Amino acid sequence: MSSDSNNFITRFIHSLMENGNERRDRAEKHVKDTLEKSKEMIENWHQPTKTRGFWRRDLNQGTYVTSQEPQLRGGVGRRTNWG
Repeated sequence: MSSDSNNFITRFIHSLMENGNERRDRAEKHVKDTLEKSKEMIENWHQPTKTRGFWRRDLNQGTYVTSQEPQLRGGVGRRTNWG
């Protein structure tokens, strides 16, 4: 083989190789971004999801009553004559 063909193959392979410093920088940026997003998500977990006294509203009272009543929710328990 001549040195020209080796030089071409070597340059071709080298052009396909990844730069280690750029790869490390991208990985560090990804880790930092992920850490910031996870801290933000954890902060959001500590926020209340419902307002104070939400259970006193009629809409929520109705949901509670129907979820506790087997006849209304269609669960195992008391059944109607026609159902």
